Amino acid sequence: MKEYNIKWYTILFNILSTIFLGLFISVLLDIFNVNWNIIYIVLGIFILLSLYMIYSYIKTKIIVDNNMLIYLYKGKKKEFDINFYSIKAVSGDSGQELTLIDKDGKKEELDCDFLSSTQYNDLLNEIGVIGKKQKAIKIEINRKEK
Repeated sequence: MKEYNIKWYTILFNILSTIFLGLFISVLLDIFNVNWNIIYIVLGIFILLSLYMIYSYIKTKIIVDNNMLIYLYKGKKKEFDINFYSIKAVSGDSGQELTLIDKDGKKEELDCDFLSSTQYNDLLNEIGVIGKKQKAIKIEINRKEK
């Protein structure tokens, strides 16, 4: 069984990003001569939303146990037997995400932004998307003859 959750340095980075972005917003609003009471309200809302996001990431976990992938997010538990799903992994500037597609085409998207890139690659290796556990993909092509 392997468990993936947020690391302390990711939490620290998110908190520092929130502080610097909050300062940037306050300076920007001050440049446009916005009343300081409104600036305080906007900053308060921004900081509360950012702290909520960080808190939800702290509560998020992905557990891989044999062929089961368990996703815990905001108190909800989703379990997937990875043998019955096609897995699409996306990683880039917009974030990290796993999409599990069952045989009926139903998609489940799992947000993995809380994982570091190393953890994300370890997760992909553990569930067989990359690495030694990776399975060959069969591609069927139907050609129409002229």
